[in-house]
Amino acid sequence: MYENLKYRPTWLPGIRLQPGAIGILDEGVFRQYSTLNNLGIHSEFEQSKTKNTIKYASKGAVSYSFKAAGESNQKFSALAKASAGILIEFSREGAVVLQLGGVSYARLRT
Repeated sequence: MYENLKYRPTWLPGIRLQPGAIGILDEGVFRQYSTLNNLGIHSEFEQSKTKNTIKYASKGAVSYSFKAAGESNQKFSALAKASAGILIEFSREGAVVLQLGGVSYARLRT
């Protein structure tokens, strides 16, 4: 992911952390142990006003096939002809697809 987005994820997207969380990176995973508020440092933060979509796929290892409703395609034998679908295929172990919609962020005010 770093090679593609220049970002190193430190927690899963579904894990909620608030600005002001204090912790350490333990084998690449953020472990929270306190907050700025717990240390008597009261901070304010602002929420982003825009929502972003982040897309990522391992370069050369992920391919997508789409099927429109009513279309016939042998790759989609498990879908009825009337159904639409997407097929994601991985050509090597460890390939990753990450697609998030409506992503926002919060940051400490300076």
